[in-house]
Amino acid sequence: MPRPRLHRAALVLLATLPTLAVACKEDPVDDTGGGGTDTGDGVDSPCGPWSAVWQGGAQWDWVLDPAWATEQEKEGGWRSQALGSEEYNGRIVWRTQDTAEYTGSVYKEEGSQVEWRFACDEQGVWLHQFEGVWSRTNNLGEEEGWWSVEFEEPPLWQPFDLAVGDTWEIDTSYDYSTQGTSSARMGLTASFEVVGEQSVTVGAGTFDALEIAVDWSGDPRTDFDADSFHKMVARDVGEVQIVGRANLEDFELDPTFQTQ
Repeated sequence: MPRPRLHRAALVLLATLPTLAVACKEDPVDDTGGGGTDTGDGVDSPCGPWSAVWQGGAQWDWVLDPAWATEQEKEGGWRSQALGSEEYNGRIVWRTQDTAEYTGSVYKEEGSQVEWRFACDEQGVWLHQFEGVWSRTNNLGEEEGWWSVEFEEPPLWQPFDLAVGDTWEIDTSYDYSTQGTSSARMGLTASFEVVGEQSVTVGAGTFDALEIAVDWSGDPRTDFDADSFHKMVARDVGEVQIVGRANLEDFELDPTFQTQ
């Protein structure tokens, strides 16, 4: 993957992309040193029952909510994929990739791709690094760029397990760089609260889900602006809805998980 790039128009919707969670079919080697939990199929997940960043080959397809698409004057969605593990800065991390494609009235074509690197232990999922590339086309031609974020002290992205009433926060800084600029030190704050549970129906099916309220500030995918949203998370499936913004249309699990 080339070194990253950024523009809000291409990446703003990726600010709410899911941290994926699914039931897994084959037990990989746990290189993280973490505990593990039974997902329901008798398989130990090194990242907890709500995350499948460790199951290479699984994928999830998302579409924009119709009302949100009208408001944004664009159509389309994205695919999330779990890519397996690799060594990064001296430890094993799990890679995921989110690829988005949109068409709209302002930009005829917009595309972006974000890669994430997570590590897991008995506390949960830790975010080590993420980077993105973007491109967009209008009547004047094509634009493209890249950006990259790396944490010296990785924040807790998601606890090992979740229940109504749980809260956690991110309050950290990171090194940020884009094409044509030197590295800069940025701040990132976020808060999460599991506020309830309910049944939710989307294209991928009907799920008993937890509702998580999220508040962000300092994220490069939204030009560092504040952003708030709610997301619905189903056990052994992961995020199935970003309320009022996007819905999980389909997902496919990989029964032959392999690390890279």
